[in-house]
Amino acid sequence: MLLASDWLDGAVDLHVHAGPSVFPRWGDGAAVAAACRAAGMAGVVLKAHEGSTVAAADALAATHPPLALAGGVVLNRAVGGLNPAAAETALQLGGRIVWLPTIDADGHVAAYGATGTYRAQRGGAEGGDPIAVTDADGAPLPALREIVALCREHGACLATGHVAAAALPAVQACARDAGLDRLLLQHPLLSVPGLDPAGVAELAAGGGVVELTYLSVSPMWRETTMAACAEVARTLGPDRVVLSSDAGQRHNPSPPEALRAFAQGMHELGAGDVRRMVTVVPARLIER
Repeated sequence: MLLASDWLDGAVDLHVHAGPSVFPRWGDGAAVAAACRAAGMAGVVLKAHEGSTVAAADALAATHPPLALAGGVVLNRAVGGLNPAAAETALQLGGRIVWLPTIDADGHVAAYGATGTYRAQRGGAEGGDPIAVTDADGAPLPALREIVALCREHGACLATGHVAAAALPAVQACARDAGLDRLLLQHPLLSVPGLDPAGVAELAAGGGVVELTYLSVSPMWRETTMAACAEVARTLGPDRVVLSSDAGQRHNPSPPEALRAFAQGMHELGAGDVRRMVTVVPARLIER
């Protein structure tokens, strides 16, 4: 029988926020790395709505062994939006994930009312023009195709960010066309893209690994339920699901504690092989 502390033994969290940030954070990168190492985790991916985390992750990896830290780039306005040059630079420097636009995405605006803001926290530059990944006819933009091809070339993961639900099949089609088998369908039960468990199952049929997050069920966000998360995990099976914290907000627990609590709750609801969802599957998405 697993003890509460065992959930994090060898865990890899693909979705952790750290300071500095325009949003209030639990701690900086060093504090996050120290907490995750102390919890016995194997790896952490740092994500920043403000741009690239590759340099920060590289520096922290050197000072916090054996914890493996990785970074990537979020394609928001701060790096020019859907910018293949920003993606290529991050990948050449060792980035393992390219995130499509998040707080500046059209899907984010539809869910939260404006770019750069959430109901539960504020701090970003609000009100800018939203970024789309498809044209008016729903076809993938050339920049999206180029970014997908770059991820395939570098053996990296593409994450869907806050892309609108209607555009997700186009992203999946781009990945299939390019032969990219590392696609992370981010927090589909969150307000963006705002699917229900049946919708998630339908989406997953088009390819990709589904991410379920602590943040989506946390007290100040409550955008879905643990029961819905567990239903998705049972339906898809452990090889199609990653559990992430999406933590680092000042008002939430530390990232490792958030992931531990989420894993424990999923286990209690009969979600399946939770250990696999926090170790093997996320590790595969970012392995070199």
